[in-house]
Amino acid sequence: MPHIDVVMVTGRTEEQKKRLADAIAKAVSEIAVAPLPNISVAIRDCDNEDWKTEVWDKRQVPNLPYMYKKPGYTYDEKDYVPDPADMAPPEED
Repeated sequence: MPHIDVVMVTGRTEEQKKRLADAIAKAVSEIAVAPLPNISVAIRDCDNEDWKTEVWDKRQVPNLPYMYKKPGYTYDEKDYVPDPADMAPPEED
């Protein structure tokens, strides 16, 4: 019974979140050979200015040893803050 938690910078629509949850559930079902009804996906928003304290420090750093896809950024460098444009959702066409 896989459960997937997704945290993203605030800005996606409910439709985007629904499509993402459906796509994640479908991929997990196919790859992990799990029945689709047994899969749950939670999506939470996080304001960009809270990302380091709420996501990086509390969720990512403690789970780095278990991550199969690690983030391509770090806060370990002195005073480093990711560019908000890199974390913002892409503009819709």
